[in-house]
Amino acid sequence: RQETLQRDFGLKELRWLGTREHAPIEPLLKAVADPDVSLVLLLIRLSSHSYGEVAEPCRQRGIPLVRIPGGYGTNQLAHQILEQAGERLGALPPAA
Repeated sequence: RQETLQRDFGLKELRWLGTREHAPIEPLLKAVADPDVSLVLLLIRLSSHSYGEVAEPCRQRGIPLVRIPGGYGTNQLAHQILEQAGERLGALPPAA
């Protein structure tokens, strides 16, 4: 799946961080702090509630956090990214 998404979105790099129940979120926070990270997708069906704590570091860095409720294929991810962050990413005109 990672290679398909990287190819379909034309990404230089896609980091797919796995999660486990009650796992520390420090690895995720460290990844968000990386200056090369420009968008965070949080697959909410696969993550612990504590992973919502990544919202504040994303806000502080000014990078969009897109919550993905389900459907992890290219089209569904693209839809959610455009819906939640398209304007911030310059993919959509500002809302009227």
